[in-house]
Amino acid sequence: MKQPKKKYSFTTKGISGDIAGDFAKKTSESVKNMDSQFNFRGKDAFKGSLSKGPNATPQVSFTKGEDKKLPYLSSRFKTDTSIKDPMRRDDRSQTSTYGQSTIRQDDKTKTDAQARRSITGNKAYLLEQEKAAKESSKIGQNLQAAMSSGDEKGFSKAVYKAQDDTRESKAQLLKRPPSRDRGGNYIENDASYQNAKMIDAFNTARQDAVGAQDFADFSRGLKGRIKTLKADLSNGFKTTFDERSGS
Repeated sequence: MKQPKKKYSFTTKGISGDIAGDFAKKTSESVKNMDSQFNFRGKDAFKGSLSKGPNATPQVSFTKGEDKKLPYLSSRFKTDTSIKDPMRRDDRSQTSTYGQSTIRQDDKTKTDAQARRSITGNKAYLLEQEKAAKESSKIGQNLQAAMSSGDEKGFSKAVYKAQDDTRESKAQLLKRPPSRDRGGNYIENDASYQNAKMIDAFNTARQDAVGAQDFADFSRGLKGRIKTLKADLSNGFKTTFDERSGS
């Protein structure tokens, strides 16, 4: 009567010390060799995240606008502080068939929005803001150029440099932390705030890209290690284990 074929599960128990030791040594060497084979830093995932990631479109805080007095500050804020009073009672231009109060409310909504985009202050204060905005525009240009290159080291270096440039800026206003109102909220109509917000946005895009590349590298390395280890285990089993003798 034909005997059923025995199934063996591979363990080092019952195997001679020389064979088990040799197999363990070969396996250890294979694992070490995997590190150099699969542990390298990729580039594609980092570049892909910078172009298509959820935070891939950070904007520079200031550019050079057409206003001759405050060209950089006016690129983001409304520097003409003359704002229409929507609640004037003698404005006959607001009469309409659908109601004078409705027109006034519409004007008030527009005026409030305009005020949020405006920056006000005396001449010295606005010139100080302009100087800070100009310095911030240079920082933004460097960040934008580094991000466009898609180089991880270069972009990271640019973000760190932007932080240093802010602390060492010639514009005193840019060095200070963004101002807060009485409620503790940041005042957004401020060059310092906009500069800090810009750097944070570029850094967020960088961190997303680094994370994407980390995951891609880990996945590639894991798949490669599993594939190589399976092959080595299979070859090691065949060379060190004789099914007929069990040794």
